[in-house]
Amino acid sequence: MPILAVSGLVKYYGAEKILDGLDLQVERGQRLAVVGRNGCGKTTLLRLIAGEEEADGGTIQIERGLRLG
Repeated sequence: MPILAVSGLVKYYGAEKILDGLDLQVERGQRLAVVGRNGCGKTTLLRLIAGEEEADGGTIQIERGLRLG
C-alpha cells in the first residue's frame, strides 16, 4: 500500500500546462528525488502534494497521519 499516490495530476498556470497526467507512487521506505530543468514543475508538484496549491485535475492520496516536510 503506497504512502503517497498521485494519479493523472494536471496543473495549469494561465494557459500554460505545467503538469500533464503525472502518476507517482511512493512506498514506505522508498527514497526519491525530484530532478528537472528550471520551470518544469518540481516546486509546483511539491506544493500540490503539501496542499499549498490545488490541482486542476487528478488525485493525490496521502496515508492518514503521514507528516510531510
